[in-house]
Amino acid sequence: MKILLRTILVAAVVLVVGVIAIALFAPVSVPWQGMLAERFPSLFDRPSADHALVESRLRVPAGYSISLFASDVRNARMVRVTGNGDVLVTANRGTEVLLLNADRDGDGAADGRRVLLDGLDGANGLDIAEGF
Repeated sequence: MKILLRTILVAAVVLVVGVIAIALFAPVSVPWQGMLAERFPSLFDRPSADHALVESRLRVPAGYSISLFASDVRNARMVRVTGNGDVLVTANRGTEVLLLNADRDGDGAADGRRVLLDGLDGANGLDIAEGF
């Protein structure tokens, strides 16, 4: 019985150390805060991005720029730009497709948004038929 308890304790310690090591040293950026907020919304705040955060964290090559086009798009999965510059996004774990209107006024942000499709069962792709 003592051997079993020791084995379980050692396995738990190895697991915890392994998870910490992966979180600290893995070359991938894992969105832990967002994942925890999804699972435990009463304990963790959902991360959000604003213009200053985007500009301070993301770097682009000379001659290019980056801006926050739309905020509060929950769990965006797929993105497709239409021929006229509108953006289609599957959101909320693929249950809806949003239309983000093209930036026609030049401020770098979507000029509007609306839900095109709702009540989907995990939409996993977007395609444009006949120019949309």
